[in-house]
Parts: sequence; C-alpha cells; structure tokens
Amino acid sequence: MNWHSIYFFRLLIPYILGVFTSLYILNSLWEIALIVLSGLLLSILYSYLDSGKKFSLDWLYGVALFLLMFGLGSFRHFSYNEINSSNHFSKNTNSNFMLVEIVEEPLEKINFVRCKVKVKGGFDSAQNYSNISGSILTYFKKPISNSIKIGDEILINSSKIAIVQGPRNPGEFNYKRFLSYKNIYYQIFLNPNDWKKTGLTNTTLFSIASESRKKVLAKLADLFPDNDKRAFSEALLLGYKNNLNTEIVDSFSKTGTLHVLAVSGLHAGIIFLILSFILKPFDKFKFGYIPKVILIVLGMWYYAFVTGLSPSVMRAALMLSIVQCAILFGRKPMIYNSIFASAFLILLVNPLLIVSVGFQLSYAAVLGIVFFQPKIRKWYLPSTKFGAYCWSLIAVSLAAQIATFPLGVFYFYQFPSYFLLSNLIVIPAIFLTMSSLIASVALYWIPFVGKILVVISEYLISSVFWVVQGIETLPNASIDNLYLNPFQLILVYLLILSISWWLIQTSKNYLKASFILIIALLTTSVFRAVKVNKQDFIVVHSINKHSVVSVVKGRELFVIADSSFLQNSSSKRFYLRPFISENGIKNVKYLNWNTAHHSSVMEIKDSVLFVNNKLFIKRQGWILYSSEIEKKAIVQSYKSKWELSQLNKKGLNPEKLELENWIKIEKDKFFIN
Repeated sequence: MNWHSIYFFRLLIPYILGVFTSLYILNSLWEIALIVLSGLLLSILYSYLDSGKKFSLDWLYGVALFLLMFGLGSFRHFSYNEINSSNHFSKNTNSNFMLVEIVEEPLEKINFVRCKVKVKGGFDSAQNYSNISGSILTYFKKPISNSIKIGDEILINSSKIAIVQGPRNPGEFNYKRFLSYKNIYYQIFLNPNDWKKTGLTNTTLFSIASESRKKVLAKLADLFPDNDKRAFSEALLLGYKNNLNTEIVDSFSKTGTLHVLAVSGLHAGIIFLILSFILKPFDKFKFGYIPKVILIVLGMWYYAFVTGLSPSVMRAALMLSIVQCAILFGRKPMIYNSIFASAFLILLVNPLLIVSVGFQLSYAAVLGIVFFQPKIRKWYLPSTKFGAYCWSLIAVSLAAQIATFPLGVFYFYQFPSYFLLSNLIVIPAIFLTMSSLIASVALYWIPFVGKILVVISEYLISSVFWVVQGIETLPNASIDNLYLNPFQLILVYLLILSISWWLIQTSKNYLKASFILIIALLTTSVFRAVKVNKQDFIVVHSINKHSVVSVVKGRELFVIADSSFLQNSSSKRFYLRPFISENGIKNVKYLNWNTAHHSSVMEIKDSVLFVNNKLFIKRQGWILYSSEIEKKAIVQSYKSKWELSQLNKKGLNPEKLELENWIKIEKDKFFIN
C-alpha cells in the first residue's frame, strides 16, 4: 500500500489538525488568515521555480499544501461556529421575541418536548425587526395543544434564554461541551403561554425525510405491539432509539454489540448486500453493471432518506457511492481513497463532526476492517464453506475491535470480554432480522405473507435478545472501570500502528518504536497509580432531589446517599461510573445516611457524617458543612435534631450549600467548579 497515492489522506490530516487547532487554541480570524496566506505564498513561490529546482524543493510544495489545508480546516471551523457570527442573537440584547424554526425532530419526554431551533429574526418592544441568527435547545413544557414538527415557524418569548451550564459533578458527562459541538450554546424552557406557532411550515429535505420516517415508525407500531420488540425494530431499522429499554441497551453494551442499535455502516452494508442480491440478474448483461450501480446508489440514498438522513447513514451512503461511482466510470476503486474522500467531504460540510463519538467510531471501525481483516484471514484457511464463513466473521469482528477498543475505553470505560462470541452470532442474526423487517414493512398489505413475516421478525428479535442477555450473564462479561486519558489514547493508537507495521514489514525500527511506546504507556500508568493510591478527598455531589457524598481513600470509595438514589441503578451509573473510572477506584461501598456506620475512615449516624475532622449533616434538600469539628461534637449531635439554631449555639457556624456546584475537599482546601 502506497500512502502517497492516497491523496485524500494527505488533505485530510492537516485539515483535521486545523479544525482541532481552531476548536481548542485559535480564536482569531487574523491568525487563521495568516496561516492561509503563508500557504498561498509558498505555493506561488513553488510554481515560479524552474523544473530543475522544483525537484529538489518538493518539500516546499508539501509544506504549502499542509498550510493551505490546515488553514482551510481552521477557517472552516471558525466560519461554521455560529457563536462567531456578528449576527448571533447573543450579541443582540434588544429582542423581546424571536422568530425561530424547528430544525430537529422533536423528542417527546414525560413533562416536555425537546428540539433544536434556528433563530431567523428578532423583535424588540417597538416591534422593530432585526436580522439575527443562532441555535437554541428548546424545551416545550407539556401540555402542548398543537403538535410541532420540523419546519414549523414559532414565535418565542426570548427573556428566558440562558447559557447551557457545564457539569456540576466530577466526571459527569459534559453536556455543555456536547451541545457546543452541535453549535448550541443556549437553551430555553417555555411554558405554553411563552410561545405560539405562526402557521407557517417550511418544507425542506430534512422535513420530508422526517415525515417519511414517522410513517415507517407508525407502521412498525401497528405490526409489533410488544414494546421491547417494537423499540428494537425502530432502532435497528431506522436508528430511532427513544423507546429503547435501558436494560436492553446495557446488555448490548456489555456484550460489544451496541453498534447494532445505532444505524451505521453495518446497516448500510446490509442494505448494500440486499440490493446487490436483488439486482444480481443485471450481471448477465454486457453493460448491466451500469443500471445496477445506479440503482444501488439510489437505493442506498433512499434508505438514508427514510432513516431521517442521519449523519451515520449518510457517511456510509457517501462512502459506498464513491466506490460505486468509481466502478461506473471503469476505474478500480481504491478503498482508502474512498474512505478518506467521504470523511473529507463530510468534514468540509460540518467540521464539528470530527469530535462526534459516532463519527470517530464509525471511521475507526471501517479503517480497521479494511486494514486488518485481510491480514487476519490469512492466519487460518478453513477447509469448509461454513468454517470459512465463521472465520470471516471472526476476522471482521477482531479487526473492528482492534481499531475501536481504545475509543471504547476512552469514552465508555469498559471492554466487552466476549465480543467475538456475541458478534459471531448477532451479526448474522441482525442481517436476517433487518431483511425480515424490511419485508414486513414492504409487504404488510398482503394478509397471509405479511403476518408470516411479522411472526418471523418477532422470533428473530426474541432470539437476539436471548443470545445477548445470555452472554451478558457469563462471568466477567464486561471489564469495567477502565480508563485512558487523551495522551494515553494517542499512545495506544500509535502502538497499534507500530506493532502492525512491524508484523507486516518486520522492520526493527517499528519494533523499537513499539518498545518506546510501551515504556511511555507504563510510565504514565505508574504515575497515575502513585497519584491514585495517595488520593484522599471528599465530594459533595450536586444531584437533583438527592443528597450524595463520596469519600475517597486511595482506591476505595464510600458513597453516602439517600435510599432512593441507592436503589436507582441508572442514576448511579450516570453520576458515579465516570467518577469511579477516572479516579481508579477498585472497591465501592454504598452507605445510607440513616444507617449507623463506624470505621477508621468515618462515622455515620442519624444523617450525620464525620470524616477527616469535617462534619456533614443531611437535611431536606441541602447539606450543612462545618470543618475542624471536635469528635465529641458528633457524639453530642445524636441527642438533638441538629436544628440550625442549635448548631449556632454550639458555635459550629455551619454553611448552607445550595448544591449548585460540586465540592472537592482535599487537605483543607476547597475547589469549587
């Protein structure tokens, strides 16, 4: 494989570096312009050199191309980021009302409906119109008299617009950063009297796609009355995951098959195989490949359209379209160029997708399969067709896992132990299930045939559930609480590449590089282990309707919380799982505020916690804190109700915390974030 012939790779790398630089470092258009101008000047200089000098100065052309693509990436991100626009509504404080358009499928929850809206203009108190723009995450409080959909224009009261707040707990998912990657920095909660529809609905490609998906969802609801089976069919066929049971999602996550619940390259590949099978008769004709390729490309994009034009399916459709077009024009497709070309085009349209977990996992999996799968298949040559089929599936699963497991550990803190077994069974079952579901939706109107297909689909879905949940119950099905920081993530990928090239080319240089990378990884791990073993701090978590305090001693964690929190597994997973992984915790003990506990670490009794000469007292909706309390004070507290007045009389001078922030106490110093 000659990397010099993979042109889009040479364009993509500096472009991505430019996007990241603009995202995290540069914030000035002048800095970006300077980089672009430097690249242009170098390219002009290179073009005016005579042919003899050009050969010796090819590096100058490389530098010019790098700077141009780097500058393009930086500029594209800067211009795409709405907050940098002079018309952004945050820079216009005179608008009392805003005209907005719904641009995202509304997501219905118990108490509200959530969606993204685009600002089209604003009105001040004198009804003067101003041309402003931007995106807002909008929560419409129920009840909603009229349903809302993509394309609807709405007039909203803008007085309640607020900046999206960052995480309030250590290790908590950074929803603010996540929304910023979607160009959303503000949110608003609207009561029924804070907004009204203008009566206008703009018809766009996305609104038509959304309506098409709604029709398919409605048909699936008719065909599959069972909630879990309907939710699974919605996720599998359309990528609609709003109705999925969290227990089912956990089962797929722990077995390494979560990717089947998100419409992605796997699903697009299955659609491609189905279309190729249906259109196989065209191969008998001399130029039959021309209509076959055209129909496959149209079919792929129709599937992307029905799924609501989700980014993951559009990525796969674009990639396959590029490969098919190369065949159409009689050129042998270079798969790496097709992959990098699709990535470059997608990031050119939306540079913020580079920080999307789905984007990263999707392209890592595809590159892993293309690069590793042919090499893994050569390890063993089965003597039977069935053996060859099974080995091919194993090779694909291994290749994808090698390429994606570092990202899985980085984002999800776990590794599925039985991913080979689960994928070996689930992927063929998913192919059959998708085929059956497509046939069920397409042929439901034929009474006998439609009913048979629905029964087959239900049986296949039940079989997938049985397999996944069975594998989940196996010992150590998932290795949890793993952790990689960004630097270690880069080191792991470099190590994978260096070992791979050493095995392919048997070069000592790659072997040396591998040893250096292993030493670097071990060094960072040792430094972290030393830090973790010495850690000693307390965290007062900010969790709505709950009072939770974590006491960390080395690799031990004591969680003191109310009974409702301790019984809520999803809350514990959301608030504590990242915290546990990031701090290298090995042992976790959960304690109730009302349970008496005495140990060398702490004392708990009657909703009072005494630890590290610090006192925490749980009361309704808040916690009292006072430091450097004599131990006898906590003993005396057991005889009283710890009213605020009584505490003041004792001279403890406690402070009422509203729990808007989490508090980390270490060596008598407070760090409030």
